[in-house]
Amino acid sequence: MKRIQRLERFSEVGKVSLALVALSALLTWIAYGPVLSFPFVFDDLIHLRWLEGRNVLDGWISVKGMQHYRPLLLSLWTAFGKFFGPHDPWPLHLLSLLLHVGNASLVGWLAYQLVPGAVGAVAATALFTTFPFSYQAIPSPGSQSKPLSTFLILLACLLYWKGRSRGSRRLVAACALPALLAPFAYEAGMTIGGFLVLMEFLLWRREVVDRPSPWSLLFVLIGPLFVAAWALVPKSSDPLSFPGWEALWQNSVYFVQALTWPLSLFAKPLMRWTGLHDQTATTLVAYPSFALLILLHLWRRRADVLLASIIWCFLALVVQWVTLPFRYVIDGPRILYAASVGVALLWADVLAMLVSVRHMWGPRVVAGLAVVTMVLWSLHFIIERMDLCKIGLSVLSEASARVVEAEEEEIQLFINMPSWLAPRRSCFALGHEGYLLLPEYTDTGLDDFVYANTGAKREVWLRSFADIRREWKALIGYYGGTSGLEELSDYVRRADRVWILGYQEDNLELVEVGEVVGGLAAESEGINDVSIFGEAVSLQQMGMRAVGGSLTVDLHWRSLQVIRGPYTVFVHLYADDGRLVAQGDGPPLGGTFPFRSWQRGDIVRDIRHIELPEDLKPGEYVMGVGLYRSDTGERAPAVDGVGRMLSENMFRVKVRLP
Repeated sequence: MKRIQRLERFSEVGKVSLALVALSALLTWIAYGPVLSFPFVFDDLIHLRWLEGRNVLDGWISVKGMQHYRPLLLSLWTAFGKFFGPHDPWPLHLLSLLLHVGNASLVGWLAYQLVPGAVGAVAATALFTTFPFSYQAIPSPGSQSKPLSTFLILLACLLYWKGRSRGSRRLVAACALPALLAPFAYEAGMTIGGFLVLMEFLLWRREVVDRPSPWSLLFVLIGPLFVAAWALVPKSSDPLSFPGWEALWQNSVYFVQALTWPLSLFAKPLMRWTGLHDQTATTLVAYPSFALLILLHLWRRRADVLLASIIWCFLALVVQWVTLPFRYVIDGPRILYAASVGVALLWADVLAMLVSVRHMWGPRVVAGLAVVTMVLWSLHFIIERMDLCKIGLSVLSEASARVVEAEEEEIQLFINMPSWLAPRRSCFALGHEGYLLLPEYTDTGLDDFVYANTGAKREVWLRSFADIRREWKALIGYYGGTSGLEELSDYVRRADRVWILGYQEDNLELVEVGEVVGGLAAESEGINDVSIFGEAVSLQQMGMRAVGGSLTVDLHWRSLQVIRGPYTVFVHLYADDGRLVAQGDGPPLGGTFPFRSWQRGDIVRDIRHIELPEDLKPGEYVMGVGLYRSDTGERAPAVDGVGRMLSENMFRVKVRLP
C-alpha cells in the first residue's frame, strides 16, 4: 500500500513539474522571446572589451578595469565565446531565457513544498516568470549574473531540501557546489547560507525533519569566504561605503513597493489626486499594504510562508540595501530579480488561501481573476519595454552595419543616438522604468557596440543636438552631452558621413543627411552651377531616387560667399496641374549644418528624405528647389547657370516616379 502511495505521489509530482516547466517556458517566450534577436547591449559592451585576449580563469584572479567581481559569469562568457564565437549574442540570450525558465520552475517547486495544493505552485511560477521588475535582467547577457545566481541559490535549496527530507548526505553535500558558486556569479549571493538555514527551519516547521540541524550554519561561512576572495583580488571598483540612513530608508520604500505589487500601483493615482511626492505616496500605499498582508497571513495561520517570503526578500536584497545609493537602486530594478522569489511565494499563498475556502465559489473566482489579471498586466508591462528595446536596438544595429560596411579609415558621425528609452507613462510611483541601451558611465560608445557585435574596431563619433530632436511616443535619452551649433559644425565638417535619428509614428530610424565634401571651391574652374541663390549659394547637381514610400533627394551645394539671414532649403514636388503634393523643407544636413555655419568655398552634399502620399500615382512631376527666409518666408533671388532669373525663384526639373 505504501509503495502504491509513493508511486501515486511521484506521478502527481511529475505531472505538476511538467506543468510548471511548460507554463514558465510559455510565459517566458511570450514576454522575452524577442530577446533572442537582440544584439549585445548595455553592460555587455563593457564585458566583451574586458574579455578580449583573456582566458576562462583570468576573471577569478584579477578584475582590474571592471567594476564588479563576478568571475563565474566572466568564465561562462569566455567559454561561450570560444565555442560559439565572441561576437554572437544568440547563445547567451538563449541561456538567459533557459535560466529564467529554470528559475520559474524551481520557484514553483518551492511553492509546492510550502503552499497547500498545486494551485500555489502554478501561481508562484506564473508570478515569478512575469514579475514586472525583472524586465531589465533578461535582455542583456551582462545582467545574466542575477538569473544565474538565483538559479544556483534555488538549486542549492532544492538539493538541500531533497537531501534532508530523504536523509541523503550525498544530496546535502551536493548542494555545496551551487552554494559556493552563487556569490561568484553575483555578489548578492553571498547570503546563500541564510537561504539554506531558512530551508532547514522550514523543514523542521513542516515536520519533515525531527529537529533543526546545526550543521546548516556552516553554509553561512560561504559569505565571509567570498568577501575574503573579493578583498584579495585586484580590481578597479570604487571602495564600498554605506550610502547613508536616508538612502537606506529610500531603498526600503522601493523594495516594499515591489513586495506589495500590485497593491503598490495605487500610489500613482494617489499622487495625481493629492499632489504628494512619489516617495511619500509610495510609503502611504506600500507599507499599509504590507501590514495588511502580514495580518492576513497571521489570521489564516500562514505565518511560515509569510516569514519565508520576507526572509527570502531580505536575504536577496540586504547586500544591495546597505551598499547601493538610492539613485542606482531606482535605475536598476533588475536587482530585485532574486527577491521576486519571495514576492511570488507571498502572493501565491494569498491566492491559495482564497482557493482553499470551502463551499464558496466566490473566493475561487476572485483568485482566478486576480492571478490572470496580474499575469496579463505584467506581460503588457514587459512587452511594452521589450518593444522599445527592439526599436532602439534596431537603430544602433543599423548604425553598426553602416560603420562596418564603410572603409576602415572612414569616420562617421551619428547625432542623437538613443542611450535609453522609457514609456511616457510610468506605472509605479517610485523608480525609473526604462531600459539603458548604450551606457555612458564608463565612456562606452557606439564603437564598443560595433566591436561587441561584429569584432570590427572603428572610430565612431557620437554627438547630441537638441535643435533637431522631436517629441516621440516614448521618452528618449540621447547619448552624450548636448553640443552647441559651433561644436557640432566642427564635427560635421570633419566627418566623412553624417547620420541623424529619424522619427516615425511608431518607430525610430537612422537617416543619412549628407556630408561636407570639401572647401575652398568658391572660385574653382570647371565647376558648372545649375542655379545660384541669393548670389551666395549655388546648386551644382541634384539626384533623386524613390525608395518605398519616400523620395530621397541628393543636393550638391557650393558656398560662393557667407549668406546673410536665416535661410533654409525647400524641395517641393508638384503635380502637372501645379498642385503641391510633397515637400521637404529645412536647413541643410537635417538641421545639423545650417547656412550660418558655412564658410566661403564649402562644398556640401545635402541628402533629403521626403515622405510621399500613399495615394500618389506614378507619372511625371515637377521638383522645385530653392531657398527662403525662415522668419518671413521670402525666397532668395534665384538665377540659372548663365544668370537668367528663375520663375518664382525656384529651380525646376521634371522627374518621373514609378
